[in-house]
Amino acid sequence: MALLTRFIRLPDRANTHVFTFVVTRSVTRDLHRDVTSKEFSYGYHRWAITFSRAGKVLGVYLVWRNPSEGMRVYIDFSFTLLNREHFSSNETFSGRQIKFTFDSPAQGNRRYIPVDDLYERNFTDANGEFQLELTVANPRTLYETDLRLPLGSPGSSSSSTTSLATGGGHQRSASPLPSHHQHQQHHHHHLGGSTGNLSTLVQQQNHVSHHNSGHHGSLHLHGHHHNATQLPKTMKMETTYFAFGGFDWNLSVVMEPYSVTAATSAAGLTLNLAAQLAGNPDRESPSHRSRNCQLLAGGVDPVPASIAGVLSDHVGNGTLALRLRRLTGVDHRSRSRYYISVGEGDRRLSSGLMDDISDAEGAGSVWCPRVRLQDVAPKGVLRLMVELVSANTLSDALITLAPNNQVTGTPGGIGGLSAGTCYDRDKQAWSFEADTHSENATLRVRVVYRDVRNVPRNHIRYVSWQAAMLRPNNKVSQCDAVPFSSTHYSNYYVQEEADDGVVMESSVPVKDLLKVANGYVNDKQQLRVQVEWDETLLLFQATYHKYDDVGRIHNYQMRKEITALQSENYSLERQLFSYQRSLAMAQARNGVQPQGPSDDNTPSSSANGEYPPHRDHSHSRDFFARREESSDTEYA
Repeated sequence: MALLTRFIRLPDRANTHVFTFVVTRSVTRDLHRDVTSKEFSYGYHRWAITFSRAGKVLGVYLVWRNPSEGMRVYIDFSFTLLNREHFSSNETFSGRQIKFTFDSPAQGNRRYIPVDDLYERNFTDANGEFQLELTVANPRTLYETDLRLPLGSPGSSSSSTTSLATGGGHQRSASPLPSHHQHQQHHHHHLGGSTGNLSTLVQQQNHVSHHNSGHHGSLHLHGHHHNATQLPKTMKMETTYFAFGGFDWNLSVVMEPYSVTAATSAAGLTLNLAAQLAGNPDRESPSHRSRNCQLLAGGVDPVPASIAGVLSDHVGNGTLALRLRRLTGVDHRSRSRYYISVGEGDRRLSSGLMDDISDAEGAGSVWCPRVRLQDVAPKGVLRLMVELVSANTLSDALITLAPNNQVTGTPGGIGGLSAGTCYDRDKQAWSFEADTHSENATLRVRVVYRDVRNVPRNHIRYVSWQAAMLRPNNKVSQCDAVPFSSTHYSNYYVQEEADDGVVMESSVPVKDLLKVANGYVNDKQQLRVQVEWDETLLLFQATYHKYDDVGRIHNYQMRKEITALQSENYSLERQLFSYQRSLAMAQARNGVQPQGPSDDNTPSSSANGEYPPHRDHSHSRDFFARREESSDTEYA
């Protein structure tokens, strides 16, 4: 058994996480027992560590527990066996940007360390248990698939059939969601990766569109004959689902193979696209509206203003519309960051970073690339790739502010409070209490974990989140986020009767909230706080344990070693400076011009051959004073 006992998150750009496991003696004594840790989350994926025995050699692996077809994950990771005597005796194995795929979800080292070395080199304690440290950083998630377009579409070369093939060149009907738990194998070797494919459920009709939305990974083809009165033909395609951030996702693609030449067709096409993508035209990006209206204004028939305002990104040069949809977790909104690209090679077109907030139904923003379908799919195959950066659950808490006369006796103002409640992804209740009683300070909000009694006994629950106050902006019909002073909050929770809470400081003065008419409080005197839940981990061993001594001992040993290296380096620098000064003085007495440019560390000779009096020990003291303050020296 491998128990996750401790965790730290480093404040660096690589998003480095360090997980510490206590491994029981069963991994070395029971040859037939599967020793695998419980799942833990990192990089919006679920992971576990497992061990193998090949003779008398122990192997260790990092296992990706929720793989999806067409998805690959790159990650830096290292395993470190913690030696109980000295940190210099630790045993480390590492890899950079190791690739995890659906076919090879386990990566590691099958010959990590001989079992006898665990005992002889003092890795284990008296019970045969040892500590293993996993460090992970720089995660990157990519989903890639090929959509083979129906023959007869603008990207293909023939129109004799309407069959579809998957990205792998074979056909596959839609099927229920497969189980993730069938991939818990522990291989020693690296297997080849795979690319995603597209389910080939095709439904074609000449006059009536039929939606079959009961399957994931299906393709819907909606066809209409194009004449003077009917709308042009549109096609909707959906990729297979993939897992990320605890949700299931897919990519919806709507293609319009014909150009729009009339206002009637344009209006119908836009409404059809919006219906296909299950989106609201008001949610689309407004950056291209003006240019699209100009393009439409040059058509055969004028476009009414009401229609032009709805068209936005779908019409004109944009014959392709893509949307990332969340298929699960419909009881919460979510915030996701991702990149979408279409085409390949020189024809690839990227959306840039999309920072999207999806509604409770999972619908987000639509991206319409300014490219023709035949330009990105010249051979009838459309290459799609999504790079997923983050996906977090959003919760809103409404803090009701009571009339101020209940607290201070001043009528008409806002003071007092009533805590707002919200729930995280794990259905745990949280309350938010605002402190508005000090008019000369800024607003503070206390976050209380109300279900702290639900934490399992002898466990620690780690929770991290981000929070901001929402202020309505009437100009854009949206809310401006006013973040709190810290961009990231976290805390450890153990089972207890009540939580003391975490205080979040803001930059909003309390006196601004005490006004009757302000931009933060709505008509019901409610302050809206939005919480973005980041990470949640469950750690074993809630109290201080003897295994915690190993990390503290290593910490002290490293600090002592660094201090010794600093003293040695300082002594060597003093000797070097003394040698340089003696050499310069000898050259000055002999009337020899020193070679090379002179600086503060190498005094030059004077005209009369005497050493200048101002370059004496005072300069040496200044030099070493500056050297002691310097922190540029690197140590191995």
